[in-house]
Amino acid sequence: MRQLLRVHVIACAPLLLACGDSSAGDAASNVTTAGSSAAASTGGDDSSGDTSGATTAGTTAGPGSSSGEPDPKFDVGSKDAGGVGSACEQAEAEQSNQGCEFWAVDLPNAWKIGLQPGAADQQFAVVATNTADTTASVSIYAGAEDTPLETATIPGGGLWVFSFDNALGTKAQENSYGTAYRVESDFPITVYQFNPLDNTTEVYSNDASLLFPAHVLDQDYTAITGDAISIVGKNGGAFVTVVGVEDDTVVEFFPPAGIPLYPGVLTLTVDRGQTYTLMSNAVLSPLQNEPGQGNLSGTRVQADKPVAVFSGNVCSFEPSPWIDCCCDHMEHQMLPLTAWGRSYVVVAAPPNLGDDEDKVRVRLTGSFDDTALSYAPAAPAGAPATIDAYETVVFEASSPFIVSAEQPFAITQFILSNEYITVDPTPNDDADNGWWPGDPAMILVPPIDQYRGRYVFFVPKEYAVNYVTIVRRAGATVRLDAADVSGDPGWQDVATVDGVTWQRAHFPLEFGAHSVEAEDDETVGITVVGLDSAVSFGYAGGSGVEFIDVPPLPPAG
Repeated sequence: MRQLLRVHVIACAPLLLACGDSSAGDAASNVTTAGSSAAASTGGDDSSGDTSGATTAGTTAGPGSSSGEPDPKFDVGSKDAGGVGSACEQAEAEQSNQGCEFWAVDLPNAWKIGLQPGAADQQFAVVATNTADTTASVSIYAGAEDTPLETATIPGGGLWVFSFDNALGTKAQENSYGTAYRVESDFPITVYQFNPLDNTTEVYSNDASLLFPAHVLDQDYTAITGDAISIVGKNGGAFVTVVGVEDDTVVEFFPPAGIPLYPGVLTLTVDRGQTYTLMSNAVLSPLQNEPGQGNLSGTRVQADKPVAVFSGNVCSFEPSPWIDCCCDHMEHQMLPLTAWGRSYVVVAAPPNLGDDEDKVRVRLTGSFDDTALSYAPAAPAGAPATIDAYETVVFEASSPFIVSAEQPFAITQFILSNEYITVDPTPNDDADNGWWPGDPAMILVPPIDQYRGRYVFFVPKEYAVNYVTIVRRAGATVRLDAADVSGDPGWQDVATVDGVTWQRAHFPLEFGAHSVEAEDDETVGITVVGLDSAVSFGYAGGSGVEFIDVPPLPPAG
């Protein structure tokens, strides 16, 4: 059954969940090519700056414009013909976020509220991007079904937006089985999901995630979430969702001590294309929890066959506990434990129309006991000196930093609820409409060792402010939408570690497809953020999934 995009008009929520841009617009159209014009960066003072050109459907991204190609180039020959194998076979030899099969999930979102439709009923979207010069044929299926829901042809350097209703949406009020979307391509692509997508219909609870291809999925993960803020029967639980890619896959959950589960299932079986979502149950009811309660961060997930794992929150405040405004959905697909890194550049959220970088909430999660951490240029207040396996420590930072260790760990950053963002709340004389930018979003930060050389990514419609944040080695040549931005005045040093100086810059973007490339075999890291009135999304623009270390054994019992 073809699932169609549904568009509704809703009223703004008075308290818990706030809606986004009030401007009307058409439903999202499919975008097939990436933008060709780069935006000016925010500059040294992080002022918002002007974009140097609109990015719309029909423009092109020059996928072959850089001289360095650290990402794989794919032959289209076959092994039987004496070649090196098909492009998809070659992609399977690469441990990156490019591939030919992916699993997307319409994860649990806010549902029991006064606004109609609830966020859980708004459009879910899968965005497929083609970074090569060769056309890709992409189909999306429900679970293990053989008949596609939709098929599209994506030109080289382009992308396609697949929008769906909530027929495969995950229940937010209880543990449940469900069905994932299977994405298949005849040529390697990069895929993202948006839950929901555009802000043309007033979105008020949303986030986005980079997806990892089936060939890099593993059997061992640790989940990371925000705090639960209410009982599961409302909108505030944390969740961990597992997707089976083979039939009869046995999955075990090892939650951290003291975390209540609902109703406490620890072992289960999933088939190909089947999902299972485990919800936390907050201790108090409703909206009265202290920080850390109902948080599933540190939950070890092990399976006897490869699986995909997603985690996040139906809706949560950052920081918790409850405040007036606002709660927002958070989600991200988890990296396998083998791909966690030893060094991360953490950059505070881009400016929400203010003069400085906003604070960012950072959750640091350990993989091994007694992991000693070092920071440059200095440790933020509250940052741990050591961390143990499954332990998670949260703190805030108002400026970029680098954190390193001898053993792998994970960094997740959260955009704060908009009441914690210090900006002029009335841009464009919109005081009567209560315009406040941003709200919680969750970004799984890629480690330095997983940076890539090329990205094609997407910015949805009608968000007031959109940014790509780029992290590079000082002096590296970087192109945004084919324009050289290496000399932009917005680049600022983060810190120097082991003789390498790392820099960051924020670049504002408009709706559409965009590309980032590094030359001369350099790699860069990127994160993408969109902000509007009490709503935001954030995701890593790409990540390698290279093997870094063998994780420790799971906890006993």
